[in-house]
Amino acid sequence: MKRLFYWITLAVVVSGCVYPYDVELQQDNGKVLVVEGKLQTGGASWVNLSYVKPVNGKQTSFPSGTAYLEDSAGHRYEPNGDGRNFYFDTSEASSDLSYRVVVTDNGKTYESDWVKPLAPPTLDEVVFEADDNNVYVKVSLQAGSDGSGYAAV
Repeated sequence: MKRLFYWITLAVVVSGCVYPYDVELQQDNGKVLVVEGKLQTGGASWVNLSYVKPVNGKQTSFPSGTAYLEDSAGHRYEPNGDGRNFYFDTSEASSDLSYRVVVTDNGKTYESDWVKPLAPPTLDEVVFEADDNNVYVKVSLQAGSDGSGYAAV
């Protein structure tokens, strides 16, 4: 009898912990564009396009837009890509210039703000320490030459 009581109590407690949550998101025909990416001078850069996925549904449409990267000197970097995933060769890009991404989707054009890439930190030292139970890794970094605020750890 005690077991039955415990199981009933557990069922009541667990079922009492479920609360509905309604996400307040302005709907635009289910097509809120998401642009994410990474700009890396001296390497490869990328931009991915997607739509916000409904919380209580399935993703039914995908963007099929265009994107390009532009620097403040007027040079345009054309992508390799498939309409959703774009890759740029920025191996010759200068870290002294500012850059922006221009995206077109569903007849609308979006331009990001101009941003200047930050210089990456330089790795000074990697130290491994171990005791009976743990291994510790300590990494020392120096801030980028532009004082980008990377902290030494």
